[in-house]
Amino acid sequence: MAVHGPVVKIHSVVLASIVDSYERRNEGASRVIGTLLGTIDKHSVEVTNCFSVPHNESEDEVAVDMEFAKNMYELHKKVSPSEVIIGWYATGYDITEHSVLIHEYYSREAQNPIHLTVDTALQSNKMNIRAYVSAQMGVPGKTVGVMFTPLTVKYIYYDTERIGVDLLQRTRASPSRTNGLTSDLSQVASSAGRIQEMLTIVLAYIEDVLSGKVTADNSVGRYLMDLVGKVPKISAEDFESMLNSNINDLLMVTYLANLTQAQIALNEKLVVLVWCTLHGSVFNVILLLLLACHSKAVFSDPGVITIYTERRNSSKARMVPLPETAIDFSDLRSQSSRVNDRACEGWTVCSRCETYRPPRAHHCRVCQRCIRRMDHHCPWINNCVGELNQKYFIQFLFYTGMASLYSMALVVSAWVWRIRNERDGDEDKGGEDVPSKHLIVAHYIILLVESILFGVFVLVIFYDQLVSIITDETPIEQMRNRLMKDRPSSGQSVHTTHTRKPKVALLREVFGRGKSVYLSARCCVGFCRSSPLLHPLEESLTHLFLITMCNDDR
Repeated sequence: MAVHGPVVKIHSVVLASIVDSYERRNEGASRVIGTLLGTIDKHSVEVTNCFSVPHNESEDEVAVDMEFAKNMYELHKKVSPSEVIIGWYATGYDITEHSVLIHEYYSREAQNPIHLTVDTALQSNKMNIRAYVSAQMGVPGKTVGVMFTPLTVKYIYYDTERIGVDLLQRTRASPSRTNGLTSDLSQVASSAGRIQEMLTIVLAYIEDVLSGKVTADNSVGRYLMDLVGKVPKISAEDFESMLNSNINDLLMVTYLANLTQAQIALNEKLVVLVWCTLHGSVFNVILLLLLACHSKAVFSDPGVITIYTERRNSSKARMVPLPETAIDFSDLRSQSSRVNDRACEGWTVCSRCETYRPPRAHHCRVCQRCIRRMDHHCPWINNCVGELNQKYFIQFLFYTGMASLYSMALVVSAWVWRIRNERDGDEDKGGEDVPSKHLIVAHYIILLVESILFGVFVLVIFYDQLVSIITDETPIEQMRNRLMKDRPSSGQSVHTTHTRKPKVALLREVFGRGKSVYLSARCCVGFCRSSPLLHPLEESLTHLFLITMCNDDR
């Protein structure tokens, strides 16, 4: 039973903090203690905050970390300067001998401190909460004792605390013990529903008292009179107008808050969207150039040498393809074999397709045709790489390497960005459609390995092609020169196939004039290597050569 003294008003957040400290207590600890913070007026003490204090307790002694308590109080003062120490709390039902020692310490920190006990063990099937104040007792010169006198306890809350308590109550019905936040309109509707329920209860009580079913309680009547007296006397029309005005203001504030939140979220999404659009556009442009150069390398003429002869029986002389067995070039091949051994310094006849070909032309065993300045037969383009399509092949390698490097950069950037978000706690929780973390990491690894493999492979071939252009020597010519150097000396010197040209001139022969054509997939005319003006000259020389051979056969 409470005696005369200050009324202790406890906020619900204080009780929640005490219970949380008890649930997180160290293993083996029977109870937890802490400091109560709040404000003091003439007739009441309002407890608004608290924090736990580490302590060790045994049957004989108790040790409290006073330094920790002082530091925590200093931190609380920086946040809420108006809150002061008003007492301390302890979990449990009874007051022990150690409570007297702890209360003596708090008596030095606050004048007439209160002691709050919270029965977290639920000994009486409910959480008993009691507040005490101490008083000295005894006679002069004799043993002095301490008597703890109970005080009246009331529970108060702010609107925010009420919302938090309502959310905690809703989690009881959820299997996962979770519940989402409600909107402002939902909270207004819920509050209006609670007011209507309370008014219904009050009206039912008044009707029962008037009808004699229930005995009147004077304290309840006085409380209802005070409550009615606080309600302003206004007409129904004015009340409705004021209510609508307040609701409009609340709706406007809610709309502006949602609009601000949406703008902030939209700004974050737009930043990500702009970068995604930029990188996606650049990457797709690279892919389009890659496909264009690959198509040109596949379908362009690498420099095929065509055979022509004169049809004798026709009324008009015209140029037609020469059959493979129309003329026997065996003698000419035997005479030109030594020329082939000397690295094809002039025009020669192919020993496989019997084609009269210009210098530095070679026969492709896959295509079964002679190609001007043949580099190699590439299975990736299903075509030979010669003097007329080498530019497109090099551009295809360049854009493939660029796409691989760009892909590696994007994968690494996305991976680092995800790790930073996980570290900062900003990772999207996602839903059912969001892939798992392990699947995303596996995707990153596969893309990274694939990009590295293709990038290294293409870089090596690209470097080999540039070296071939700058040195003006195809891989076939390099291999032939090595064989001629390794061959035993036969009294003949090794002849060079052509005169060396400047590197810039060699690059222009492949890519054309101007730096812009180096990356463009359009056709360009360089020097004699890629110029289509060379074809009529070759056709005329071939025509004259074949007519001469036919006249000699007669």
